[in-house]
Amino acid sequence: MKFIDFEPIWKRMCTYYGKTEFIEDKDMIKIYWDEIKYVNSHYDVFEQAIYNKNNFFPKIKEICEIKKQLSDAILDEKRTDIDEPVCECKRCNSTGYRIIKDERMREYATACDCKNGDNKLYDGRTILDKAHRSLYIIPRYSQVIPKDYREEA
Repeated sequence: MKFIDFEPIWKRMCTYYGKTEFIEDKDMIKIYWDEIKYVNSHYDVFEQAIYNKNNFFPKIKEICEIKKQLSDAILDEKRTDIDEPVCECKRCNSTGYRIIKDERMREYATACDCKNGDNKLYDGRTILDKAHRSLYIIPRYSQVIPKDYREEA
């Protein structure tokens, strides 16, 4: 959120609660602005939460609580579990991994060609931090097994 976006919210909030003397109080504006300047584009939700909270001008503690609730809600929207199956797949049992064996019977993991395998791809050679680069990879099953030997669905 930018201060330009905050000013009208501040004026409406002061008017709504009958505290017009706060509209020009620079110290109070700065305290409230410092608390909500990182709310980003969710200021409209923030504004509604303040107006619906109670009948009194919101204290800075209430602003902090509302801000935390909003940030928690945003994090919950973005949070995904990579182990949660996206689709049902008989080939990988919805795990996203398919195990293959070489001629010496050593086992290797590959990412299934289904949507569950999208989160399982890994290439240690592309890691930006040189200290953590490795030669380990988890490629797609279709990249490792020739088409002639693949199991048909």
